[in-house]
Amino acid sequence: MPKLCNELNNSKENVTLIYREGFLSRKNLEPLEEYCISPINEKWGLVTVSAESIPEETYEAVDYASLPMIYGLSDVGAVNSSGVTAIRTQPILGLFGNGIHIVIIDTGINWRHEAFINADKSSRIELLYDQENNISYSQKEITNALRNGGDIPGDENGHGTFIAGIAGGGINLEENFSGVAPNTKFIVVKLKQTDRFLRDFYSVKEGTAVFSEADIMSAIAYVENYAEERGLILSYCIGVGSNLGSHCGTSPLCDLLEDVAGKPGRCVTVASGNQGIERLHFRGNVQNEKPERVEINVDERENGFTCELWSDAPEVFTIEIISPTGQIINRLPARNKTSARLNFVFENTVIYVFYRRFENRSGKNLVIIRFKNPSSGIWTINVYGRNITTGKFDMWLMNREFLQEDTNFVSSDPYVTICEPGNTMSVITPSTYDYVNKSIYIRNGRGFTADNFVKPDFATPGVNMIGPVGRGENGYEVRSGSSVAAAFMTGLGALIEEYGIIGNQIPYLRTGDVKNILIAGCARQEGVVYPSPIWGYGTVNIYNSIQSMGEEF
Repeated sequence: MPKLCNELNNSKENVTLIYREGFLSRKNLEPLEEYCISPINEKWGLVTVSAESIPEETYEAVDYASLPMIYGLSDVGAVNSSGVTAIRTQPILGLFGNGIHIVIIDTGINWRHEAFINADKSSRIELLYDQENNISYSQKEITNALRNGGDIPGDENGHGTFIAGIAGGGINLEENFSGVAPNTKFIVVKLKQTDRFLRDFYSVKEGTAVFSEADIMSAIAYVENYAEERGLILSYCIGVGSNLGSHCGTSPLCDLLEDVAGKPGRCVTVASGNQGIERLHFRGNVQNEKPERVEINVDERENGFTCELWSDAPEVFTIEIISPTGQIINRLPARNKTSARLNFVFENTVIYVFYRRFENRSGKNLVIIRFKNPSSGIWTINVYGRNITTGKFDMWLMNREFLQEDTNFVSSDPYVTICEPGNTMSVITPSTYDYVNKSIYIRNGRGFTADNFVKPDFATPGVNMIGPVGRGENGYEVRSGSSVAAAFMTGLGALIEEYGIIGNQIPYLRTGDVKNILIAGCARQEGVVYPSPIWGYGTVNIYNSIQSMGEEF
């Protein structure tokens, strides 16, 4: 029966699921003894239930899309290279991000850092929401803490602070630093770490920053409610990603971001992820009766991991698993929404296999393989096909940061490795490049999507970038990664929103408009076929983009 969410959330033994509004959805909740619903929007909500009510065969009781995926951080003189300096010094444009709010949904922000403080010592952070403790801090409260001291949550990790600085940090000529849009204000959500249930379910190693899809969706809803009440113009930076999922932009989080990106006054940027060379993607092709052999090397320190196999309907794939010592568990029948527990006695390993025909968000067929306490060595998965038309399938392992160093596919494909929600079509997903030598960031996720739509959209700087540190008042450091490139793009989005909406050039500017404007001004290299699964439509140059809008044809 329904219960107050604040009562349930006080317990560490609860899990929050993702809920699609509708009569049948509510009917499916009836068997639960206790639960509560927290709406996100007219389509989505969150259901908090006792972890004890979720059986071992989790996916039989909970639909795939309802169990939140886990997300990790997409991170391990760029301003001049992208035309930003040119539009600042151009007397008619003079774009610095005035009137725009940058949204950072991440590990928090070092609100004491000079990059986020005005000349009068007031804070540029309009709102800081601590999701873990459900407490929000206003600009007035943060400014008071700056001047008089105060205990406001900061950023122990430093990731959120760095990307906030890249997007909109204040200018410091002595440190050769400037955010892309240094006159913006900030709305920051300090995400809470995922609950124990999901961390254990996905076997994430301790000490790793990991976030629930449900909490990210809740954070976006919080920001949207705040902004709608005040008529704010937002440029979002989503610097987290997951290597699981369909890689077609069909998850609940992707759907929510699709809606937000379609609103006037919104620019949504998502990191592409850093999984490109991590050997976490396998692309297979089954022909006739011969199976495709997939080998996974498992690190001796690995406690567990999840692997997913996705294919287009009507093709159905079944699997046979062979352990490092040679124990074989033969092909399992692919019955819809059924699971099996496989015990490998000699390895002391348990593997859970779940089959889902026509997964309800993507329409694809899905096999989930969860390893618990896997022995080290080579595990072989023989993939057999039925109803074969193309014979093609894709398999992905979890993010590298959730795995031990030597857990990977023995044979792998670096393409189709953009993390979710970066495959969402309407958001902006930049690739990452080095603005000094014009080379691509080698760890960058690569496109296209699993359905062969164009991603990434274009490339922005994200290698060896200078940004503020998570502790102290005036320190700076150098970082690289796709979340850095996404932060740079977030700042560009703020500048174009200032030009279009504040400047009344394009009053109802949306994310898709920002994307198309930037694509029009991209620089392209000879010998590269565009759109490219590595470069998208080229390297971004905002000055060229705005200049091209005034050209006559």
